[in-house]
Amino acid sequence: MPPKQVIDFSVNLSPLGLPLGLKTAWAKLINSLAQYPDPEGAGLFEYYNTLYRLSETNLLPLNGSIEGIYLLPVHLGLKRVLIAQPGFYDYEAACKLAGAEIKPWRLDLANQFSFAGLEKELEGVDAVILGSPHNPTGQSLKPTQILKLCSTYPHINFIIDQAFINLSCDPKSLSLLGPECLRPNLWVLHSLTKEWALPGLRLGALVGPDSEIRALKAKLPPWRLSGPALAAIPYLLGDTDYLKQVYSTLKQERSRLFSELASNPKLTLIPTDANFFLARYNPQEGLDPLLKSALEAGLMLRDGRNFKGLEGAWFRFAILAPAQNDRLLEFLK
Repeated sequence: MPPKQVIDFSVNLSPLGLPLGLKTAWAKLINSLAQYPDPEGAGLFEYYNTLYRLSETNLLPLNGSIEGIYLLPVHLGLKRVLIAQPGFYDYEAACKLAGAEIKPWRLDLANQFSFAGLEKELEGVDAVILGSPHNPTGQSLKPTQILKLCSTYPHINFIIDQAFINLSCDPKSLSLLGPECLRPNLWVLHSLTKEWALPGLRLGALVGPDSEIRALKAKLPPWRLSGPALAAIPYLLGDTDYLKQVYSTLKQERSRLFSELASNPKLTLIPTDANFFLARYNPQEGLDPLLKSALEAGLMLRDGRNFKGLEGAWFRFAILAPAQNDRLLEFLK
């Protein structure tokens, strides 16, 4: 197939794209290339303190939340980890790299891939890694559920990836980012990449107990975050309307897409708390013709067949801006 410009529904970023203030300030940010950045990534401390009232002692700045996914299994010396399937590939890859055994937990389509029954799966593990919202299913756990599990099983580390929290259906009620949610065995990963549409700048944080955060910092080299990335943070803090607009757009489009597609006999569509949908293509010819036709129509969908725990013609698509979603709806109908 010859190269052509496509609308990329395979990447789950903010539908609004780069914040305007950051775009217009980019020429100024280039000046940061001529200086060493703060060795500890201090600009992120201000970001999380301002938005989430989190203290520096409970924060580890990250070069994208993916860094935390790979740091934690090694730091904690994890031995056997419960990982929900289907799930983000790097959870398992990070644990295997650390020498940990994986206890796979198959989420059930009959329950729309919810986390029902999680507590029954905890026997014999020293950690749980899952997303809330979870990729690729879009399902979440309420903070009260997670905090109760933390109290009931103090010997288990609960590692919760909230990379999509500000792209979710209810960021305030689903978020674990706040001093009231701190627990000795709870780790929360957060990314600025997705909610601000900044995958190239690599910004995120790990929230955890102060003693362990201090120990982790002592193991890491300085200057892990670039100057341009840290210089962008004040512009993000100054753009007080951007995340509100993201929430409003996603709320409208999430509802519209589900309403238009849920009754489509060719699709099995999973309700979502996130900024993406998981769907199965039901016709017997399988997924390849759909993906090929989508590319020919200028649309890129995420092939879901390489997610462990998904059997059949599953694919994922992001919720984008209204005009882009119109193109997808026209194609899928």
